[in-house]
Amino acid sequence: MFSDNTPSMAYMGDAVWSSWGEKTYDTGKRQIHYQAELVSGYARYDFYANVSPKNVIGISVVQKQPQAMRWRCVGGWNAGCCGYYCGYYGCWWDPCASGYWEFYYPPDYTWSGSATLSDNARMANYTVESYDRPTLFVYSTNASCGANVVKVTDSGSTGPSGYKVWNLVIMLTYTGSATDSTAKSSVRLLCFGKIDPTYYAATSHGMAIHNASAATMFHSDFEPCKVKDILNISFATGGVTNPTQSYMSGSSSTTAALNEPAHQAVELGRRRLEVGWNIAIGWNIYMRFTEVVAGLRWTGSKWVASYVSIDLSSHNGTSSSGDVFYEPGAINIPIIDADDY
Repeated sequence: MFSDNTPSMAYMGDAVWSSWGEKTYDTGKRQIHYQAELVSGYARYDFYANVSPKNVIGISVVQKQPQAMRWRCVGGWNAGCCGYYCGYYGCWWDPCASGYWEFYYPPDYTWSGSATLSDNARMANYTVESYDRPTLFVYSTNASCGANVVKVTDSGSTGPSGYKVWNLVIMLTYTGSATDSTAKSSVRLLCFGKIDPTYYAATSHGMAIHNASAATMFHSDFEPCKVKDILNISFATGGVTNPTQSYMSGSSSTTAALNEPAHQAVELGRRRLEVGWNIAIGWNIYMRFTEVVAGLRWTGSKWVASYVSIDLSSHNGTSSSGDVFYEPGAINIPIIDADDY
């Protein structure tokens, strides 16, 4: 069960919340400006974020008209008509006709629109003390909330046990009426890692396993990772809300019987989403977002997930490519019972 090549994975403790990060939909720090020369002047697109709410993104379009004077009919039957000939009543070239001609500069064409991104995820910062880089399992008391690991880094400091303190960036996800606060209070992050090979307990009882070099491979002071089942899940069929899934045990009854089903946090997949506007002058303008399949959630009978927008790219202009999916296919994910720890 234990060897130098496969050291035991032991429970190192729960990650501790330290601070909030940004909501993933927040475009407040992003702005795109596009300007192109046209035969009739130029077009300028400005993509921006509202101050509140920040999940509403906007677009404003200005089509500049060439700054050359044109004729316009003032008064008469054809008032406002542009050109050298505007009909039979008024503004002929006959100076005696009703109305008169004037020079004018055509006004710029302006248009604006907006789109709303879902408030369904927020970054949060956690810390955990572990001898080696931790592996995280996620358990949530709320079926509407989940989490996934975005980043794990060595903080450069040590904790009270003398081991490294790791900084974790976690994406908390939530749906329906749940909020970021709901997810924070619902999600538990269980951290597992390799045991310190120099660990020696001062107590006179317990069980320890050492290798030929006297390095500690296992000690009963640490709770080993007890995998209950292996989940095989794929979003290629059924999407994120109803993915196909099976278990190594051959049945979901094992997971359904667990008091607190928890899954290992792994990369699940992503896609590119395009949000488009059709403006009145007949153009289509698109903005692209990157989305991730974020945080499995146990509903009591199966695991589901959701898409979360994480960025706004610099793409703009016209396109017809639509959404593009990048799915990892089937993934094998260990399942544990958080109630064991």
